[in-house]
Amino acid sequence: MTLEALRKAWRRSDRLFGLITDGAWLEQPIALRQPLLFYLGHLPAFAWNHLGRGLLGRASFQPDFDVLFERGIDPTGIDAYAPQAAWPERSLAIEYRDRVRADPTPGCRATARPSAGASPSGPCWRTSPSRGPRTGRPR
Repeated sequence: MTLEALRKAWRRSDRLFGLITDGAWLEQPIALRQPLLFYLGHLPAFAWNHLGRGLLGRASFQPDFDVLFERGIDPTGIDAYAPQAAWPERSLAIEYRDRVRADPTPGCRATARPSAGASPSGPCWRTSPSRGPRTGRPR
């Protein structure tokens, strides 16, 4: 994945999150899922945990958010989910998102989309030995 493709995905998710009204961030449209605010933090946490910490080996700058927004739930045997977390203000989740977006990208700047038949390289490309290059997916 090139840095520009990643930024394009971020702009797309920002447009989607822009549709949510101020009063709706703690609502759970699906009873067995987290409040909408979780998803605002989940995308950057996923990126940070895989790119920033995992691939680039950077130290966490906000470990509590890394964990809070790390993964959703897949409940079994319950009829409704009651969040156990105290959710931060939306502005703090946005600050976290913006910091995540600023940190992993320097390691991706030199990465360019390879020409047809070329082997991708750089920290934002993943090569699978069994299936050859897999473009568009971070390691």
